[in-house]
Amino acid sequence: MDVNGVFSFLGVLKEAFKLIPKNGKLIALVALLSVLLSMITYVALDFSILGLSQAMLSTAKSYVPRPSSFNASDPSSSTPSRLNDEFDFMREILALTFAVEIAFMFILLLIFFFTTISTILIAAVSYTGNTLSTKDLFSRVARTWTKPFLTSVYVSIHSLGFLPILVIFAAPVFIYPNIVTILITSILAIAAFLFYLYLVVIWVLAIVVSVTEEGCYGMVAMGKASELVKGQRLKGYMLTLFFILLNLIIAVVYLKISGNKIPSDSIVCGLLFEILAPLVSIYQTVAYTVLYFHCKRQHGEEAEIDIGVANYTLLPTTYPVN
Repeated sequence: MDVNGVFSFLGVLKEAFKLIPKNGKLIALVALLSVLLSMITYVALDFSILGLSQAMLSTAKSYVPRPSSFNASDPSSSTPSRLNDEFDFMREILALTFAVEIAFMFILLLIFFFTTISTILIAAVSYTGNTLSTKDLFSRVARTWTKPFLTSVYVSIHSLGFLPILVIFAAPVFIYPNIVTILITSILAIAAFLFYLYLVVIWVLAIVVSVTEEGCYGMVAMGKASELVKGQRLKGYMLTLFFILLNLIIAVVYLKISGNKIPSDSIVCGLLFEILAPLVSIYQTVAYTVLYFHCKRQHGEEAEIDIGVANYTLLPTTYPVN
């Protein structure tokens, strides 16, 4: 295996890091909006869940029998109808809690979606050596969001279709738990994981393609991404693996510190995580945008980028190399 090829993703990370300051004010604005909106959403969710939990707790306390309830002559003792009303109320609270969590999850997905589109546009424009105003950025996002949205729907369908494969691979271990099935399942799991990394590269590049290339979205964008990644698979593999491990480390550290019995430490850790997570996501998006241009260069293609200021900026096959 080519060692230089294995570590070629480091060049993408370095180039992405250097690319961010070229339109630093816009990146900072997007990052600030993403962090603030995410924090506001998380705080609102915490207060909503806390309020619902307190309502459920007070209902549960009212269910505890009072001493007088053991006196059959006491008219205020618990009756089946009263208990049914309390259980119905608790079921309503549980359903409302679930609905609130789904609603806030949808809001967070919207924040992530528009942050991703904005970051791809800024990174693509920066790669061509152009600048973009705030007005042009939001105008371009408003005109472009439908394409990456449709592509995201196709990506979600394909990613959900990958779950049955994992279930099929895991089934033999539960049916025939022995050394042979565990070994075979482990080999298949590794192969499935490598294939999943390849699919993730295609899926993410498809989003980038749908933002940067006019009239390319959905299955067309996924097909284009599949063609572009040829010759850059190892770089895409390693880049995806790097960000998977990075996000896993951040999540593990967050869970470990948030489990601390000191409330102040948990609050500080939560705030740091809510700040760090969007920043890592933005850097990851910039890195995949750089990978997209590397793939274009590999195929000797020109890139047409609608930057919202002029009609198009043609990027020649001679790309800036840092």
